[in-house]
Amino acid sequence: ICRGLYNKDFRVFGTDMSNSRALMDCWYDLMTEGFKEGYMSSDSEHIKFPKVQLNPSSYTGGAPVYVVAESASTTEWAAERGLPMILSWIINATEKKAQLDLYNEVAAENGHDYTKVDHCLSYITSVDADSNKAKEKCRAFLAHWYDSYVNATTIFDDSNQIQGYDFNKGQWRDFVLKGHKDTNRRIDYSYEINPVGTPEECI
Repeated sequence: ICRGLYNKDFRVFGTDMSNSRALMDCWYDLMTEGFKEGYMSSDSEHIKFPKVQLNPSSYTGGAPVYVVAESASTTEWAAERGLPMILSWIINATEKKAQLDLYNEVAAENGHDYTKVDHCLSYITSVDADSNKAKEKCRAFLAHWYDSYVNATTIFDDSNQIQGYDFNKGQWRDFVLKGHKDTNRRIDYSYEINPVGTPEECI
């Protein structure tokens, strides 16, 4: 589960991007209700629909829920509920460590045993005996992803005033300050923090 970042996603569902945090709360509650009861309905400020049956019905009483988390506020949201995170491939190991430290602190404060929470790491991975070949294999994909990422959202525009995305805006400013101003430089940076290259380089 995540808050969402792309303008069209919110437009399609007729929701306000500024309310993404409250919307994620609503959707999580609906998922939980559906898993437990087999039905769901909503009469909240943001989502309204009558009681409907969940199909197909749940055979196991639920499904694992992971939170796509980068910002401190989303990390805290996951920790308060004891939900595992999917750690982003776009942040380095030092940032991941700080994120986990914050999670563990908040989870413990809310009565969760963080040692039993099974987080998930996400990576961009390409391995080849030739390091350059490994990098070239995923360059086109990453170029398309970065270009699409920038074009699919307006939160990086200086004039954008949408609330709740300060972390993402700050992350983008840091990219620029580090010299990652064009797509190719961003791809090179991605190679630096992900297992891309020879087996020895990736390990």
